[in-house]
Amino acid sequence: KIDTKKAQTKLDAFRKTLLYKSAKGGRLYELELERAELEGKLEKAKQDADIIIAKENAAHALSEVEAQSAKGEREKEREIKVYETCTVLKRFNELHSEEESIYGLQGSLRELTETRGFFGKLPDRALLDELDTAERTLSDSTGRLTFAKGELANAEASPCGDRILAALHEKVEQNGKKSTILAQVTNLIKKRKSAIAASVIFYILGGILLLVGALGLLAPLLPNFDFLVLRSALLGFVPTSMILYVFIAVTAIGAIFLILGITRSAAASKRTKERLAFFADYGLITSTATPAELEEHIGKCEKNFELCRRHDQAFEAASERLSTVRAEYDRDLTLATELLSSIDTKCEDGDDKAISALLRSRRSELAEVCARKEALELELKAKQNTALSIKTSLEDYNESELRADIPVTADVNHIAENTDIADIRRKHEFYKNQYASAMQKRIGIEKELIGLTSTAENPAKLNTKLDEVCRELEQNRLNYNALVMAINAIDTASDNIRKNVTPTIRKRAGELMGMLTSGKYSELGLSPDLEISANVDGSTRSIEALSRGTRDAAYISLRMALVELICGENPPPFTFDEGFSLLDDVRTKNMLTMLYAYTRNGGQCLLFTCHKRETEILRAVGDFTHIIL
Repeated sequence: KIDTKKAQTKLDAFRKTLLYKSAKGGRLYELELERAELEGKLEKAKQDADIIIAKENAAHALSEVEAQSAKGEREKEREIKVYETCTVLKRFNELHSEEESIYGLQGSLRELTETRGFFGKLPDRALLDELDTAERTLSDSTGRLTFAKGELANAEASPCGDRILAALHEKVEQNGKKSTILAQVTNLIKKRKSAIAASVIFYILGGILLLVGALGLLAPLLPNFDFLVLRSALLGFVPTSMILYVFIAVTAIGAIFLILGITRSAAASKRTKERLAFFADYGLITSTATPAELEEHIGKCEKNFELCRRHDQAFEAASERLSTVRAEYDRDLTLATELLSSIDTKCEDGDDKAISALLRSRRSELAEVCARKEALELELKAKQNTALSIKTSLEDYNESELRADIPVTADVNHIAENTDIADIRRKHEFYKNQYASAMQKRIGIEKELIGLTSTAENPAKLNTKLDEVCRELEQNRLNYNALVMAINAIDTASDNIRKNVTPTIRKRAGELMGMLTSGKYSELGLSPDLEISANVDGSTRSIEALSRGTRDAAYISLRMALVELICGENPPPFTFDEGFSLLDDVRTKNMLTMLYAYTRNGGQCLLFTCHKRETEILRAVGDFTHIIL
């Protein structure tokens, strides 16, 4: 968009920043005031410059005093450093001396290990304690073994009961204890008595019934037997025809009773045998034994069992005790033997007394070695602690670097012991104080210089500033004249554009628009500000009211018209990046055809797109270069 009035307004606004119409404001007015002010300051600055030069000379003299003091201070610091270095190196010498002593003591320990040690090591108090403990333990184990053997002999000699009766008691316990056994015997006796009583009853009844039946059957055969009397006695109960059968039945029943009596007698005999066998199982072999005798016999078995149990318990306890003590004895004997082997001592005789004697003798020998070792280790520990203390204090020092800082011929111990460090430190303090005093005075002068510098400006800078202001004043006067000329020229040019250029652009843009839209929009309106409108069905509408594709076509038409007007025979290249995405196929073809004609007249078009549509349309329009990125 080109708005000449806006351009004139902006240019006039810029002109006002340079100079108001009343000539009482603006950059030109300010520069003239600044120039007058700088000329006054320049005169005063030249007067202050002489004072500043005098102060600077005084500060320079103090700086030389500072340099001399600093040199003396550095020399004394160097002497102090040499003294301190020698002091530290003396400590290194002491450390090396201690290390040599440590090496000698370690050699003594190695020699003692080789001559009096065993398996490459020396005894310690713990080993001596182990030898003492092993000797005492073995002695105690020997005593406990002797005592256990005596206990076993006493257990073997203790009273013991009858093993057979004890076994019968165990049988009684297995079969339900005494009360159950006695109940079983009582039950057998009761069953025998019941069987005997039943057999007697059956015998009596059977005999009577057999006798009656026999008399009834044999009565007719017996002389002087009045059968009629017996018959008359039964007539009241049995018919005459059944009397014979009655006697037969009575005889049969009597026989059955006799058989039952025999059966019960056999049962009684069986119970008797069972009773005798029961008594025999528990050690009573007699046919006359009673439950009371069995109870007494069971009590006797129990007493013998208790005697056997106590004897066995005592013997078993003594045996276990002896076994445990013997195992402990064997273990202690083995441990003592192994302990002797660990100190390179062999025991030809495995007897406990011989081993105890060896333990005592070796303990005495090793005690001397241990005392010698402890003395050497104590001295070695003291030397090591001393060396460690010295080394710890020297952790922050590098010996080679320290020795490189002093002459090779320097006597480190002599310097460390004979240097008057107090005098050197006093001189160092003097130079230090002198340096501080000179520096303080110099700083005071420099502060005065800073104050003067802050108030008295540099004439050279002011002169440079004045030249810059004069140049800027001259340049702004030229700019002001140019602005006035530009405002007048734009005003004239604006009138020429409205009269001559705008109709030409509008006409050519309308023609191009008609070509793009196939004649649908062939007239475009163009305001003085180049705002576009289109003739739609006899009415004028802003281009913003139309579709985006139509707007794109209008803008492209306007740009091409401007290019033709401005560039003439030197057309610039056109670049489109997806510029046809809102156009349909017809308008796209029209656009590409028009662009192709533009390239035939010396122009160039660069089309960037990711679609194939433009490529296919261009193939029908004419030749083109196709590049795939």
